[in-house]
Amino acid sequence: MKTFRLICGIVLCAGLVSVIAGGGIFYARKRTAYQQTKIEPQQTLHLSAFTEVPDKERICLCAARGLSSVRPENTTDALRAAGEAGFAFVQMDVGVTADAQAVLLYDDTLDRMAGRHDRLAARSYEELCKIPLCNGANVDKAENPHVPLLTDALEICKEYGMQPILTVRSVAAVRLLAECAALQQTQPIFFSTQKSVLSALRELPGERYLQTDLLSQEAIVYASKAHCGIVFDVRDPYNTDALVRQAARVQLWAWNVNRREAVRRLTQLGVFQIGTTVILPLPESS
Repeated sequence: MKTFRLICGIVLCAGLVSVIAGGGIFYARKRTAYQQTKIEPQQTLHLSAFTEVPDKERICLCAARGLSSVRPENTTDALRAAGEAGFAFVQMDVGVTADAQAVLLYDDTLDRMAGRHDRLAARSYEELCKIPLCNGANVDKAENPHVPLLTDALEICKEYGMQPILTVRSVAAVRLLAECAALQQTQPIFFSTQKSVLSALRELPGERYLQTDLLSQEAIVYASKAHCGIVFDVRDPYNTDALVRQAARVQLWAWNVNRREAVRRLTQLGVFQIGTTVILPLPESS
């Protein structure tokens, strides 16, 4: 009997240890995953200090997702930060809620920005207003860390004289944009990775750009035939100088440009439209 009790005690203790250890491992993994996705502030660079870059006055800088290096991306705080910094262009990602409201969010879910596995398309805007964002640069200092309406974002663009660049991911979003009265008072630029969306965007006024990581021959041919431009990622090592020169007859935006050497290389190749998260534009007096 004593032996049986001893065995039961050992098994119970082992089970308890396993539960505690498993919980610790789960917490550690969850914390590690959060740390890996946590968006930290980035140090900004002033274009005026790029003495090695000629023709700086020709460079058009766009704040990607607002000035997302200092405020949470795609929020009104990030848009106002871009306006205060003097950006002429600001890019925003358009999503659609369950009640057919156009909002700003890069992802299809709230995992990365709010730590919740809610799908954007399954939540109404009223529900989103009750979910604060917990990720993004200096999110603890943000005045309104929530997913904003596109109409509110466009009002901020008007306030600061910034031209909006809207990244659109679905045809449903295009239909919604067509009904958005605020767009009748401005002429945004449209980016999309999907050719079906670009085709639908022909019904709206504004320039269209095919967004792609790789600046390929196929993308150049498509852009020429579809009468649209190309947005390419400078971080992709396959985007060679030869490909950039080959696309010289197509309107180009270079994206994710956060290094001085990238700015110098692009301007030498004749690319002056640049999307960035850290480089600040020249002051108006310069």
